[in-house]
Amino acid sequence: MNDDNINKIDLIAKCLNITTISPEEISKNQLLLEKYKFENGYSIILLKISIDNKYSNDIRLNSAIQLKNFINNNFEKLSNKNLNDINFVKTNIIDCISISIENNNKKLLKMFLQCLKKLIFLYFENDLNFKKLIIDKIKNNIESKNKNLIICGILCFYQLSKKYEYIIEENEGLIEYNNIFDNFYNNFIYFIENCNDFNNNYQNLILYKLFRIFIKSFYFKIPNCFKNNKIIIEKWIYKLISIIKINFDNNNNDKENILIFNKLKKLSFNILYQLYQKSNIKYRYSKEDCVVIDYIKNYYNLIFESFVEIYLNNNNDFSKY
Repeated sequence: MNDDNINKIDLIAKCLNITTISPEEISKNQLLLEKYKFENGYSIILLKISIDNKYSNDIRLNSAIQLKNFINNNFEKLSNKNLNDINFVKTNIIDCISISIENNNKKLLKMFLQCLKKLIFLYFENDLNFKKLIIDKIKNNIESKNKNLIICGILCFYQLSKKYEYIIEENEGLIEYNNIFDNFYNNFIYFIENCNDFNNNYQNLILYKLFRIFIKSFYFKIPNCFKNNKIIIEKWIYKLISIIKINFDNNNNDKENILIFNKLKKLSFNILYQLYQKSNIKYRYSKEDCVVIDYIKNYYNLIFESFVEIYLNNNNDFSKY
């Protein structure tokens, strides 16, 4: 990297400082950022600043926020002369997600995941190279022995599942999602069963994301891991029941973790409720899938008893679920 590029990175980093300067200087810096916005290398610089420990946390976070906004508002408008910027961000965003997990920087992680979500929305369907890159990186992370890389893989797959979140009919897009999902479900089942192996900061988050991933696949098709595998179905039901019965320590100072756990309990409750209701919507499923649904009926009494217990323990109130 030449001196001009180094100076430009430091200059843009200086413009991103909004905590130790006056409002007038902030306005001046924002004008400078507007000047650089559509120059070659702008998004590359933002990405590099956001993961460079030589800059303050505030500057790095602001850089990631600017990158997220730039991707959301401008990537579709960029011309061919900016292809290098686009490709650099597409190639490196998952690595940045991994770095933020390694550093336990959840604010940066949130911004990078939002960047990935938009990139998937813009390019996953039509850019075959990007599609292969994303799936390969997710696969490599999920199959890694490194817990932080596994977390990265799961969170990235969840962003991929969001692309199909609003599909309400069985079409090629949903079939494609299920085909991708089938490559990973054995790993996901293992992670659900062994979630305590993960860092405490991510256990509830990982379970929540995995359950959301499974529910999307379950909507039109019973995942392959449930077919001809009654043990997995039983483990799932007992796992879900154990979660909804847990009373979380409200004295815990980690408010974010409490929030995620409460969302996890609600989701677990809703999954059980959906399993309980499956017999009423068999028209969506194949004959093979209906065999699985019929087996789930064996657990209806257990699920119902759990609902009654929760209802009584919450002063006859289901509103929090």
